Amino acid sequence: MTEHMIRKHILMDMTKAELAELLDQLVLSEEERELMELLYVKRKPLTYIADIMGFSESGIKKMHCRIIKRMNNLR
Repeated sequence: MTEHMIRKHILMDMTKAELAELLDQLVLSEEERELMELLYVKRKPLTYIADIMGFSESGIKKMHCRIIKRMNNLR
């Protein structure tokens, strides 16, 4: 399993409070934070997130990947 996939599984298992604490450690734009909350707190699919945020699904995936990379750099 890749580091990216491992990080995604860890995020899915976090409580809301744990995720909020982690997101506070990152410097995220409002859009990035909204993406993470929709995906990991509200468990919305990427297609839904892309629609409501006004991005393409590939744009949302790229944004998510950049955030995950920043999280990996926190360690």
